[in-house]
Amino acid sequence: MLHGAGEEWLESCLVKKNLGVFFNVPIDMIQHCAKVAKKANDILACIKIGMASRTWADDIEVLESVQRRAMKLEKGLESKSYQEWLGKLGSFSLEKRRLREDLSTL
Repeated sequence: MLHGAGEEWLESCLVKKNLGVFFNVPIDMIQHCAKVAKKANDILACIKIGMASRTWADDIEVLESVQRRAMKLEKGLESKSYQEWLGKLGSFSLEKRRLREDLSTL
């Protein structure tokens, strides 16, 4: 729908953004508040993951040693390095898998 303003015609829309705030036609803050709440929850999730991964930092070497030991059971991989094992099996280190998981939550 078009609205006239003198010689100019303005197109109507359901949502407008002004100074970073989204307004619905009946000017309310529903959409803006939902967007801000989602962004805040995403930030809190990142903080939680960051705090948890610091707690696990001491255990990374222990867990990866278990992974290396389990990989030695795979035939043909006994003499290969840890990185070669991961490549042959199409896997990533536990640290890289955790990082990928952290990035997917952003």
